[in-house]
Amino acid sequence: MFQRIFLFCGVIGGLFLSSCSSPKTTEYVNHTEAESKMEPTEEIEITETEDASVSMPFEVQIDKTALQIRKEKETTVIITSSVADWAFEVSAENGKISDMGKNSFTYTVPKDEDEREDTITIRLMDYENGALYSYKIPLIFSSHREVMPTAAEGNAL
Repeated sequence: MFQRIFLFCGVIGGLFLSSCSSPKTTEYVNHTEAESKMEPTEEIEITETEDASVSMPFEVQIDKTALQIRKEKETTVIITSSVADWAFEVSAENGKISDMGKNSFTYTVPKDEDEREDTITIRLMDYENGALYSYKIPLIFSSHREVMPTAAEGNAL
């Protein structure tokens, strides 16, 4: 009887030790590799001026007015998201994009002051849901010859 118990414990112990020593098959993928391999299931294109009928898990904050009246030559654009695993790419037709961060970038108006329009395109990748959003921000700049009245000038008669 003692031999059977010893044999049983030996078999159980051997199985336990062999399972602990077997290599794990867990695969670790670099985030950038996953990004390049991920194919979005669909691309949703949204223009900032459109009605917010499309639910988007991203919010883009930009001070368009200061740029369009040429009060500011650059602004920081901030992106927030309700999903944890996401990334973005950004481009501008005429202006300059710089200082790319994890959730922000700096947009600078075109150097040519005769340039009156620009469009910022932000491609937002939602890796949790496999969706790709294309968010467009149209900008129309006032002419550098146009003088915008200040509050003080508007009140003086």
